[in-house]
Amino acid sequence: MSNQQRGWGALLSIASLGVSLMVAEGVLRSQPTPRVQSVSSSQAELTVLDGEISWRSHSRGAREQTDCVAERGRAEVVILGSSILFGVQLDYPDTLGAHLAQTVDGCVVNLAQPASGFSTQAAAAHHVLPDLSPSVVIWEIWQNSPNHFSMVGQTAYNFGTLAVDEGGVPDSFGLPAGLNRTLFAGSALYRFAVLTQAVEAPSRQTGSSLWSDFSGPALDRLAALVGDAAVILPMMPPLSQSFAETAARPPPGYALFRDEAARRGMTTLDVAAALTAHDHEALRLDPCCHLNADGQRVLAEVLSAELSQRLSARSPQPAPPGSLP
Repeated sequence: MSNQQRGWGALLSIASLGVSLMVAEGVLRSQPTPRVQSVSSSQAELTVLDGEISWRSHSRGAREQTDCVAERGRAEVVILGSSILFGVQLDYPDTLGAHLAQTVDGCVVNLAQPASGFSTQAAAAHHVLPDLSPSVVIWEIWQNSPNHFSMVGQTAYNFGTLAVDEGGVPDSFGLPAGLNRTLFAGSALYRFAVLTQAVEAPSRQTGSSLWSDFSGPALDRLAALVGDAAVILPMMPPLSQSFAETAARPPPGYALFRDEAARRGMTTLDVAAALTAHDHEALRLDPCCHLNADGQRVLAEVLSAELSQRLSARSPQPAPPGSLP
């Protein structure tokens, strides 16, 4: 074989490799990010203010229903949470916020957003709660609550328990933090390679350590954000087993969070214990955690009872007969 033929062969091999890489890049850009949650600017309106991330989903319309705020000047009830309380794959009338709006004499605003954890919910609360001035805040607690999201490029990533470099991004290949972040933001192929090889941080491998680091600071921040509002903290169950099983053996960290809340005078709501009379399969969309229309309705019934108690306690009581005004 001549040198010219070998040269053309090498060029052809390089070109074939380049085409293969471009095809792989295109395919991976259309696939879910492996091993981690991610929210891109194409999926939601992302806001970063003072280093805190919050978002409003583009999917299936807004759940906030804030028209009533303009009419009443405030919200009576505000809901903060993830896709569980948002009501994924459901029309608005079948969601928690709509059901509660039928039972509460006042405006109910649902700020829950798909994929969010406590830090993103707190960011949203920081920006909007002062204007809404709610009497009661329903703040969902779920297994994703302790995890933080990081902005890389135009996407927010929840790296969970994965080890990250000084730039806050998993680094599987020992590259400088700046270069690693640039490649991670720009290349789906590089992201796929990094995330499939990423390892967990030893300090974040157990549920107890995650919740131990999370619970106290989160509850202190929550208290500062809600101010004088009453708080309901529904601890949402997985739907892969019966409610009775979950009530008997709660997810890791739930007991620790409950105890930390009690020390601060806050009461958690064990949703699994409240629903033990129900068939979990009849109320779920999936084995993870998402409720179907019947599930949202039943959850609303449980929360309505809690709301009634909180709102009654905050309402001015009529003076007894014969008392001075």
